Amino acid sequence: MDELEQAVLVEEEGLAGEAEAMEEAAGLRAALAAARSELAAYRAGVRPEMVGDAMALAAADWGENPDEAAMAEVLGQVLGRHPEWKAGQSQPAGFVVGSDPALGEAAGAACTRNGEGRKRWNRFNGGI
Repeated sequence: MDELEQAVLVEEEGLAGEAEAMEEAAGLRAALAAARSELAAYRAGVRPEMVGDAMALAAADWGENPDEAAMAEVLGQVLGRHPEWKAGQSQPAGFVVGSDPALGEAAGAACTRNGEGRKRWNRFNGGI
């Protein structure tokens, strides 16, 4: 091999190593951006179980390389659209079939006769 062929081989090996380093750097940048967005979501007050969803919605809006202020602004918009994702909000446990439990004692008082606390068992039995 002459010197020119050796120089070409060395340059090709260097370019291959450079491409691998660039791929690794891109992966590290993506991991850093994901960690920063997760931290921004926690700082914005997103419930821990909803952080992934909030990050996915916000990532569509904040673009390539957002700074912390842009992340906080977009996460604020996401929380505006989904206020139930905010930490400290009470989560309703399923659904209720039947009467409204918010009525509480008011619903029970409507079924009593003269405040005695006994319920009529039908409409014809008013004289118990």
